[in-house]
Formats: sequence, C-alpha cells, structure tokens
Amino acid sequence: MTNSASAHDAGPVLRCLSLGAGVQSSAVLLLACEGVIPRFDVALFADTGWEPRAVYANLARLRAHAETFGIPVRTVSAGNIRDDASIRPTGSCRCHCTFSIQTAAVAWRAGNALASTKFRR
Repeated sequence: MTNSASAHDAGPVLRCLSLGAGVQSSAVLLLACEGVIPRFDVALFADTGWEPRAVYANLARLRAHAETFGIPVRTVSAGNIRDDASIRPTGSCRCHCTFSIQTAAVAWRAGNALASTKFRR
C-alpha cells in the first residue's frame, strides 16, 4: 500500500555528507564514489583549524578521489577553535568555559583523569 505523502515524494533535493575525514565518514564517501550507496551532491568538511596533520592529509586524498567521481568536497570554517578557547590575559576565555583547552590537553597527556575538575576556577 502506498500512502499519498510518499507517492509525491521526489526524494531529497540536495544530498550532503558531513565529512569529518575520520574512519566512518571517509568510508561513507568512498562507498558513494563506488556507487554502493547513492551519490552525494557535496561533502562538507567543517574545519576547526586545529586538526591533526593526518586528518588534513586524509582530507586531501578524499577530496582528489571524490572529485574524480563528481562529488565536490568543500571546507567551511569559522576560525581556529584553539584561538577561540584560549585564555585571555585577563583570565577569562572567549567562550566563557571553565578551563582552557591547553590546560585540559596538558592534563590529559599527563594521564590526569580529573582534569575537568582539578583545573576549574
């Protein structure tokens, strides 16, 4: 039985992939390139400005591969997340968080599981 809503549905107007350039979204993009799943009209990479080099290297490979299959990969960005979360000289951060990303990263590298509570003001 076909309902009237689905009978008139022509499908999606625009098929976008949110591309993080990690394992899962990379696999989805490659499946679309190979025709295993429907093709995307565009893949969007939201750049934090502070990704590991390996992510940018993978993104470059994905972009080149996808574009040969007619899927453009576009990058969007609102700046560098590290700059936005850094502690200002006054002691407050731009995003009003309770501790800086740098402090949390240093604590994490040191193996401190309590970083989120230890470094709160």
